[in-house]
Amino acid sequence: PIVFENEHVILINKPQGLQAQNDENPLSGDSALTRVIAMKREAGEKTDSIRLCHRLDVQTGGLLLLTKDDAAYEAARKAFEARTMEKFYTCRVKGCPARKEAVMRAYLRKDAELSRVSVTDYPARGALEIVTGYRVMEPGEYARLEVELMTGRTHQIRAHLAHIGCPILGDSKYGNNAANRELKLKYQALCAWELALPRFTQPDFADLSGKVFRAPKPWYYQQVLDGTLK
Repeated sequence: PIVFENEHVILINKPQGLQAQNDENPLSGDSALTRVIAMKREAGEKTDSIRLCHRLDVQTGGLLLLTKDDAAYEAARKAFEARTMEKFYTCRVKGCPARKEAVMRAYLRKDAELSRVSVTDYPARGALEIVTGYRVMEPGEYARLEVELMTGRTHQIRAHLAHIGCPILGDSKYGNNAANRELKLKYQALCAWELALPRFTQPDFADLSGKVFRAPKPWYYQQVLDGTLK
């Protein structure tokens, strides 16, 4: 579903279970990118310059930004790199962090062969620093958190929360498999729910400056949990 669109950008609500794009060939396979392109071609629109500005894991749903021209892509890319484009997620975790809110710092190392990452509290060879902020929205046995992604590393949110003992429900890679089986969760309980755009200096993007977008509810995992967790 398209959340917002103008002559420069397309903001969609990516379903869980769908890849953002094919890494080997972005224009092949079933992905958020190829679905948007197919939809626009069917409408008779140009699609040559449509590109993704960032990624979401396959099992993470929520807001995904695409651009329609080179100028918009560069403006978005620079905003993401400068961290002036703010991304917030909501998730359900097993357990609850001790502090109501915090900005966590750690180090993440990627193992490409195993397709997973590891997190440590100290620098390690090949590891990159990660910064993840969170706020407890609903405490309890299965707390709901709002998470701000301050650095964009592979599997960062999932691995960082698992590292502090609060794995995301439904996550088969870093999560608690016993809890996942008990709750019969099909997807991980993680959604990119808010995207806050910066103040753009380019006149062409004046109507986008400072806009805040939120993913529409409900998400799959919330439908499941509303009937399971109280």
